[in-house]
Amino acid sequence: HELDAGSPYGHGSELVFSGSRDHSIKVWDLRTGKLSAELLGHSGSVTSLGAYQWQLASGGGFNRGMDDEAVLSVDSTLRMWDTRMMRCLWVKDVPPPPGGTAHAKGDPVLSLKLLHDKIITSHGGKDWTARVWHMRQPQGSPRLSDLR
Repeated sequence: HELDAGSPYGHGSELVFSGSRDHSIKVWDLRTGKLSAELLGHSGSVTSLGAYQWQLASGGGFNRGMDDEAVLSVDSTLRMWDTRMMRCLWVKDVPPPPGGTAHAKGDPVLSLKLLHDKIITSHGGKDWTARVWHMRQPQGSPRLSDLR
């Protein structure tokens, strides 16, 4: 699991999010110490999380076998969640980098940082890339800018 304490704004400071190889995001309530929600939708491991106010961004990555060697599948998506309603707002497929080649099974999201108006991601396919996803409005699908 990867843990990301929520934002100090709103109710976010009371929540901790964990992403897992079981394709889920678990939402933990710090006041009770108990699981309060489970967010489903990724088709591979949830490799990165970032929270800002009521928004939670998640990135999918490699789904590996028991030996951690074989790549069974890749979830190369970026998702935005509403932690007030505990639902997915949008899903964006991560394309291969311009002029580059992604892993044969996709371009996984290795890490991300969610800011108020953008998401910065790094990817670990065959061409290591960083990308900036500009968000015009909280529920709008982001526009992508590749960093070179």
